[in-house]
Amino acid sequence: MDELTNEKSIGAFLTSARKRIQPEMVGLKPTGRRRTAGLRREEVAEIANIGVSWYTLIEQGKDVHPSNQVLESIANALLLSSAEKRYLFSLAQYSEIVEISEEKLPTGGSAIISALDPNPAYVINQRWDFMDWNEAAEKIFNYAGFENLKQPHNLLNHFLLSDHMKNLIDHWEQRSKIMVSRYKADYLQFPQDAGFLKNIEFLKKESSLFEKEWSTSEIMVLKDSHKAWVHPDLGKVYFDEVILTPFESSNFKIVTFIADKETKAKIQDGE
Repeated sequence: MDELTNEKSIGAFLTSARKRIQPEMVGLKPTGRRRTAGLRREEVAEIANIGVSWYTLIEQGKDVHPSNQVLESIANALLLSSAEKRYLFSLAQYSEIVEISEEKLPTGGSAIISALDPNPAYVINQRWDFMDWNEAAEKIFNYAGFENLKQPHNLLNHFLLSDHMKNLIDHWEQRSKIMVSRYKADYLQFPQDAGFLKNIEFLKKESSLFEKEWSTSEIMVLKDSHKAWVHPDLGKVYFDEVILTPFESSNFKIVTFIADKETKAKIQDGE
């Protein structure tokens, strides 16, 4: 299997970020037609005020250890968001192959999820495996129906393979590509984790979209956003997606969807 190694993870992320930045976005004048999209390595190095050879070694995934100051300069040169900058720093800290620990949901996790009703909420681990969800999430995303299927119970699997999600999400294919990019970002922190690798192989067999996008997609970091969907029973629903890591362990994320007033009433009336 031709997967990215841990040493190349930071390079893959930097390459993806570099290709999406156009020269005019960072104050550079266009220099005619370019063979590839985005900035050149030497342009990133110039903006970050570091040597071209040094930046090249970092992006190639060589065994180098850039300082926090260098990483900060690169992040600024590539116009990384706060979430992307944190992600870059986290990649730089992994010097050994790391597997995800098999932890149980911390005490109180389920109580937090339940208390968020009627706002849909769920907990995922670093592989995006579901750990728990509340009644509102089950109603909006039809998790109960998916749970009965004979496949790994994972957020990306549900998004790509559930007919309910295909009907719920506007521009589902476009959103799926974004989800694959975000999944890849989290995978790159644990590129030798057996659970990740097993699920990647599963999705390659079950989803033609995933198989196509996995090797070509950019890398995107999961972040808060606004959602507008058409639910088969509730009609148009609106949410603000918020991602939290409230536990001492950073191995879990709570993803909650704060419903607007009308959506909240629809969810409560449908009980």
